[in-house]
Amino acid sequence: MAGLVSDAELDALAEVVETGMVTAVSILRFVTIEREDDDSLQQWGTIAVTRGWLWEPPEFPTGGDVGGIAGTANAHLLRLPRGTDAHTGDRIGVEGDVYEVLDDNSSDTYQTYLRLSLRRLE
Repeated sequence: MAGLVSDAELDALAEVVETGMVTAVSILRFVTIEREDDDSLQQWGTIAVTRGWLWEPPEFPTGGDVGGIAGTANAHLLRLPRGTDAHTGDRIGVEGDVYEVLDDNSSDTYQTYLRLSLRRLE
């Protein structure tokens, strides 16, 4: 059975979405660095730099359930090019702010971009 959307159509849509990705984004991952004294060092390291589209959704009340939506303080969404290596648990650096990745849409069937749900770290 053929798919509802062809690969060429997905590529064309992804190309359009990427025109809005103008903000420099650093992807950080907790990495282990082996040292000569056999004592490893763990720290956040930049694994990639790319362009993205950071968006702050309208403010939701926090600390409760309002209309079926639980509020989250400092919630943001980030769109990145398809295939970007960023996952839940990573950190994202944008214009001096650091965010924690809470969720991603990497398992979506028809993906035109990678969407990350973020929480800004204080």
